[in-house]
Amino acid sequence: MQSEEIKKFYNTLPQKDQAADYESYRWHKDELAQAGYVMNLNSLNFLIKDCPENQDYLELGPGAGTWTKVLLKQKLQQTIDLVDISSEMLKQAENNLIDLSNLHYIESDFVNFRPNKKYGVFFSCRAFEYLSDQEGAIRHLAELLNQGAWGLIITKNPRYFFDRLLGRKVVKMHLGQINPFKLKGFLQKYGFNKIEIYPITVTCPLFKSAKLNYLAYKILYRFKYSLISCLFTEAYGIKFRKS
Repeated sequence: MQSEEIKKFYNTLPQKDQAADYESYRWHKDELAQAGYVMNLNSLNFLIKDCPENQDYLELGPGAGTWTKVLLKQKLQQTIDLVDISSEMLKQAENNLIDLSNLHYIESDFVNFRPNKKYGVFFSCRAFEYLSDQEGAIRHLAELLNQGAWGLIITKNPRYFFDRLLGRKVVKMHLGQINPFKLKGFLQKYGFNKIEIYPITVTCPLFKSAKLNYLAYKILYRFKYSLISCLFTEAYGIKFRKS
């Protein structure tokens, strides 16, 4: 999907339903969404334990700042640059993060983002699947990070087989989901190492049960992504270092 289509979608989203408060609309509208929020929160706290402190920080696609708040509660950064293609999402993030300092809100397509510095920490949650040139984004990311920089990308796991099995139509904007091993290959190609993949949100494909999803998550989330967990993983996290 092209960048302008994604930009238009998120800029006009607040006009639909209750999405004027995107964080509540996305993560707290029902039991399934709330379970997804708790999984993301728990996994993020688990995975950022070795994230370095006192580094310049770059976040791609902060949305309403939901996960920015979590990371900043755990780690101290020098400055935080939040890059999003949507001016509306940046406005919501700024409103939600009003009590935090040293944050810079930058409206830009990621591949066209050209800062005058490099970063020690990179983070992105549920934005990477919307990039039209994902290999190009990883190549560009390698240029933006210092040697030894730490990164974490959380993105959707393509499970189109289950969508077809259940007769669900996948909308165009969700067709950019990338297989974790393909993403790992891009990272290796452009000089990243110490790559680890973990389940982030877990769903039981044939059941719509928040309790069942969370039970499966509690069993799987501390173990690296595997042939078993791939069947249940709705979104995964991939950690890495810049060589």
